[in-house]
Amino acid sequence: MEVSGTLTSTSAFDPLAGPKHPIFAPTAWMYQDISKAPLHENSANYTTEFIAQMKNFYGHVGINYSQYTAPIYVVGDDVPEQYVAHRNNTGTFAVNPAMQAHFVAVPIPDYAQVSVGTDRQMLIYRPTTDEFWELFNVKLQADLTEPPYDLPILDPAGKSVKWVARWGGHMTNASKNIGQWTKPFGQMASGIPVLAGIVLAHEMKTALAMLGYASLPHAIKVALSPWCAHWSLFSWPANRSDGNRPTSEPNRIRYGQRFRLNPALDLASYPNLHPMAKVMFKTFQKHGGITADRGGLLTVAFENRQRWLALGKPEPWAAMFAGKPTYDVFDGFPWSHLQWLPFNYGKP
Repeated sequence: MEVSGTLTSTSAFDPLAGPKHPIFAPTAWMYQDISKAPLHENSANYTTEFIAQMKNFYGHVGINYSQYTAPIYVVGDDVPEQYVAHRNNTGTFAVNPAMQAHFVAVPIPDYAQVSVGTDRQMLIYRPTTDEFWELFNVKLQADLTEPPYDLPILDPAGKSVKWVARWGGHMTNASKNIGQWTKPFGQMASGIPVLAGIVLAHEMKTALAMLGYASLPHAIKVALSPWCAHWSLFSWPANRSDGNRPTSEPNRIRYGQRFRLNPALDLASYPNLHPMAKVMFKTFQKHGGITADRGGLLTVAFENRQRWLALGKPEPWAAMFAGKPTYDVFDGFPWSHLQWLPFNYGKP
């Protein structure tokens, strides 16, 4: 059983509603059933490495839902477009013309807020035109100070801009995309779109309500710990990396590697798992996971609660966590039964 991804016109532009899959091409990698896919010859060692990362960095797999993950705003054609100024993150705060071209007309709703924390993310999705924008390290110009910024920052018409972003991208024709940014665009260091693997609140709520629990309709993005393979090593659909471990270190996991939970496992054998972990159990068995970024520990990305907070509404994750801290949600999860697919699996 799997959560349906059908988009309905009645909820498409409700500010509290999230995006509905399929967002990308129906044949895109994140929608594939990989339960019968072949395994990498080194699969067992990659699982050992995954467990080692978990043990050495806080002893658990975490969940990002309040920071280090993007709030997603679904908008309609009625939301005015605005020029978002680009300033790079090299220390010079200069403009990259190619990146600036992605930000000339972004439909950011008035109530939008970025994620808390250092990443300051925002994602805008407009399904009527089949496009979305990822914005990274984005700030209100009103919050900037001189130096290092040369203020005020103006758009080409001489009008003061509201938002300034350091990186990201604008993807058009999303429904025909295989789930990969053109290098070097997109906020994640792997070139994998955020929407390709983030856990959406409405999907999780629906899956929890189904008898026996259900799989989410897409693969799940997992961020590695600092023990990420060297930047020169990555696997499709990743097209780049910022990993910094030496190439001489064996079994380091690369960006873009796909994995699954052993499909022979029976969820009934794990009755004490948290309900959300049971949904993830089913999802990892069918659509699997993908390593797409890195941070301070292994984490799964849930959509950011900031969309609800910005509108003064109760955020949905607290009820689904049901009193469990995020670091306990995966207690008892059989991570040792992960299976890793060959490099570049599914590449056209």
